[in-house]
Amino acid sequence: MLNFRWDSDCLNDLPDYMKFPYQTFILDVFNEFEEDLAAEGRSHFVYYAREEFSKDRDHVASAIDCYIRQYNTLEEHAYDGMNQRIKDAWKDVNQEILKPVVVPMSLLTVILNLLRVVDVLYKDEDGFTTISHNTKDMIKDLFIDSIPK
Repeated sequence: MLNFRWDSDCLNDLPDYMKFPYQTFILDVFNEFEEDLAAEGRSHFVYYAREEFSKDRDHVASAIDCYIRQYNTLEEHAYDGMNQRIKDAWKDVNQEILKPVVVPMSLLTVILNLLRVVDVLYKDEDGFTTISHNTKDMIKDLFIDSIPK
């Protein structure tokens, strides 16, 4: 669970790739709102917006949550529906990669490999956001205990 702090001191705690988006899209936007509303004597609204933003960030809706909400269905049906979509998407990718195109095959291979990584990380669980033993074991097998050439 993330704990939001509303000052730039927390930037040091973030990975480099998150510093610019956090500063630009979170801190700067809320500070700008606060300045604009202060001119109208309503800057206290920003406090409530920050509180609400922090509360809403505790749970991020998953694809399954969105599917359930969109199709008004049960969780088990949502998993079936999402699995079918994934199968269909892989069929599309495999069909398209076999067609001759003007895009170099080396670029298509990079894209295909990225899709493979995403598939492995998210196949049975969210192995990226919540790193499990399975994810750690896969990384260890690939990069630390890999088979020598």
